[in-house]
Order: sequence, then structure tokens, then C-alpha cells
Amino acid sequence: MSVNPATLRSIATLTGGEFFRATDYESFDHGFQTVRDHLDKTKRVETERVPDQQLFVPLAILALLLLLVEQVLSHTRLRRLP
Repeated sequence: MSVNPATLRSIATLTGGEFFRATDYESFDHGFQTVRDHLDKTKRVETERVPDQQLFVPLAILALLLLLVEQVLSHTRLRRLP
């Protein structure tokens, strides 16, 4: 695949970038070091993720308790409301 250096230089000029042509390792390393020097030097901060809690369990237990109370009360004098 052929590359047109003039086009790449014009793109770099229009976008505010730089054009580097790496024909050997030394020119590649020089271009890479130039790019690295211009990049922001920010450190990564990793935050520990807290596992999600299952919130349906207390509601499911409450629903089962209400069903149990309904079954117990349906077999007593309170099976019908006046």
C-alpha cells in the first residue's frame, strides 16, 4: 500500500498535528518519543466496585409472610369480612 507523504503533511497541518515518517527504528523512536512528550501525564485511578445488592429478597419474604397470614386467617372466624 503506498502512502502519499504530501497529503499526510497537509492533513497534519490542517488539523494542528505533526507528520512523522518512520523509515527505520531510530526515526520511529524519535517520533514516538515526541508524541509521548506532548501527551498528558495523568495517572489512572482505579475505584473498587461494590457488588450490587439484591433488594427483592426482603420484599419476597414479606409477600410470602402476608400470603401465609392470609391462609391462616382464612381458616379461622376471620375468613370473611363483615
